[in-house]
Amino acid sequence: MASDIPLSELGPILTLAGNQIAPQKYTIIACYSLFIYDYLLTLNDEIKYIWRRQFSLGSFIFFVNRYYAMITLALTVFENFSLAVDSSRCKHLIGLQVFGDGIPLTIMTNFLIGLRVYALYKRNRFIGGFLLTYIVAELGVLLWIYLTPSITPVVVPGPPSVNMIPVLHLCIVSNSPRISTFQAGVFPVMQAMYDSVAFALIVFKTAATILRERGRYEDVRTLMVKNGLLYYAIVFSGYFTWFMMTLFCPPGIRGAAEFPSLSLTCLSVNRLTLSLRAFTADGEGETTGAYPSGLAFGGRSLKRRRSWIGTSTFEVSDEDTYVSRGVNSRLESRQESTTFELHNRQTDGLEYGLEMISEDQ
Repeated sequence: MASDIPLSELGPILTLAGNQIAPQKYTIIACYSLFIYDYLLTLNDEIKYIWRRQFSLGSFIFFVNRYYAMITLALTVFENFSLAVDSSRCKHLIGLQVFGDGIPLTIMTNFLIGLRVYALYKRNRFIGGFLLTYIVAELGVLLWIYLTPSITPVVVPGPPSVNMIPVLHLCIVSNSPRISTFQAGVFPVMQAMYDSVAFALIVFKTAATILRERGRYEDVRTLMVKNGLLYYAIVFSGYFTWFMMTLFCPPGIRGAAEFPSLSLTCLSVNRLTLSLRAFTADGEGETTGAYPSGLAFGGRSLKRRRSWIGTSTFEVSDEDTYVSRGVNSRLESRQESTTFELHNRQTDGLEYGLEMISEDQ
């Protein structure tokens, strides 16, 4: 047993354990501080674009990823920094980290991204069914990993009192010994694949518009690509790091990337939601000089489609005519006609003036 290690050997082991635990705790507090900092920066946008609009499923998921995540992640910070959480209490609290924190927030963020893609493809049932099936399969893998047969906290070598040393205090989840490293790495791989597929679908849908317009106007689809690229880069790098650490790192730090991946995923998807809500709100209300009036972006008429999903965006129909181009052409014709009439009047006036001068002479 770990408590039977001779004191002569325990010192170097605890030194190594301390060197592994400290970076994990620093990462946890840094990511949570970033989460709170981003919350304070975007609180004004949340009040303007979330609280003052009709409540929907998208709003509910936003609140879960925002406030529920803030509470549960704060509890994880408390568990890893407070000495009041001893070894026995940690055994009861790690279940909350998995089933009350990790799994719900992962599924909620995936579901919201899936809804965005589903709305972007005009509610294509095949794409919606595929993404939903993948999310359910990922949920099944998570339950299999953490319920086979159960989860345990990471145990620091030495007597139980070692965990009460601030430098060595840690309360994070460790998989069952029955789960191999490759089996434990299935979930981060699946999550990285889901985000890759979702981002590829967004790029595929928007590539034609971006290439055609060449940045003349920024519509909601190009906005999703820009924000989606940032989201994809953060989430993919986090879960890929998690997968690599699961395979090659010592057991004590294999799950070190779990908290950063989860917290940054929630932060990124909240940013994406606020950005899209701000775009659509500006389109419904005030029209800035950056966009043509009448919500005509890229030469096409954009129609707002509301739904219970809450992911309604400006959807461009293939049958839509080029309204803005038609209006612009009519305005140009009218302007040319007005200019021609004005020119004729000026010419007539000049000729009449010359005639009066010749008569006087």
